[in-house]
Amino acid sequence: MKFKIISLLLSSALALAACGGNKAENKETNTNETKTEQTSQTNNSDDSTSDDNSDNNDDQSINFNDIKTSPEDAIKTAQSEVQGSLKSISFDKDDNKWVYDVSIIDSSNKKHELKIDADNNKIIKSEVDNDQDNEKEQTFDYGKFVPVDEVIKAAQAVYKGDVKEWSLDHDDGKFKYNIELKGKDGKTKEFEIDPENKKILSQDA
Repeated sequence: MKFKIISLLLSSALALAACGGNKAENKETNTNETKTEQTSQTNNSDDSTSDDNSDNNDDQSINFNDIKTSPEDAIKTAQSEVQGSLKSISFDKDDNKWVYDVSIIDSSNKKHELKIDADNNKIIKSEVDNDQDNEKEQTFDYGKFVPVDEVIKAAQAVYKGDVKEWSLDHDDGKFKYNIELKGKDGKTKEFEIDPENKKILSQDA
């Protein structure tokens, strides 16, 4: 009889121990699942932040007077690196830096694309395009056109805003400035302006 009682007690103890082990195992599993879920949420949050930063980078603007390198100096830097004629010049935010993109056609009709840091007037990147169609490209002397600061003022007389980006090149049979301004309300407005007389050719509604 005593033997049966002892056996029953041992069986009960083992059953309780097994239940406790299962509870501990379940608790550990739940904890690991919670940690995994939290890690996943954190990673998603980081991805969202990264996307937000990228979007913000694309949508930034700058007061023209705060630009440290003038277009004239950026062109000189580009042409000191590559002898040739200016095809186009543009200014915008790229990879979290304000940069000039200067395109030059050399005497062999090769097109050189140079990216210049607007903070220190240093060449960041230089590429060559050997396309034979480059001989058809229209080039110009920047000094013969109205400088961009006056063109931006003409656009700002219509819409108050800082510079988001601008460019000067040959388009639809004519050289044009393309100016994009961002207002304090966060909205942007684009202008096409004649580089010879500052006349506004078109603008966003």
